[in-house]
Amino acid sequence: MSTADTNCGVLQICLIAWNTGSVLYIMWTSVMCLTIAVNAAMWNGNVTDWAPAWCEISSRLAIGGEVALPVATLCINRRLYQILTLQYQRNCAACVVATDTFICLCIPAVCVVLYYVAQVNRYLLVEDFGCCPADGKYGASVLLVGVWPLVASIVSSIY
Repeated sequence: MSTADTNCGVLQICLIAWNTGSVLYIMWTSVMCLTIAVNAAMWNGNVTDWAPAWCEISSRLAIGGEVALPVATLCINRRLYQILTLQYQRNCAACVVATDTFICLCIPAVCVVLYYVAQVNRYLLVEDFGCCPADGKYGASVLLVGVWPLVASIVSSIY
């Protein structure tokens, strides 16, 4: 059995069990790895702005992924807590899926929108790395964008 078959099997099991947090964690991790790989390949040894539209997209995905991974972990821990305390009910699975989807997609989307307030430039180009978000070291950037992963981690540790 190849690695691709194993990964597909894990995703199918998560979808069948309605593990939305796990599925969205896998999706966000895949998207982040893909953008990092494309950035590293395109800007290997140079800082020429080959694709400004790609830099816009990948810098926004970096902001979203920075928030989405801890939030998806929070959803996974919340589901485990519900299962272990016998609070999870299969007949309310659609509500749980909707809640997890809202948390894992809307909170990162809000952070991407709030990033426009805290950005200094549209993006930065770093040699051998590619496009990066260009947020300023202001209190606003920490409060609007940087606090979400910390809050998600603290709530996740409480669960």
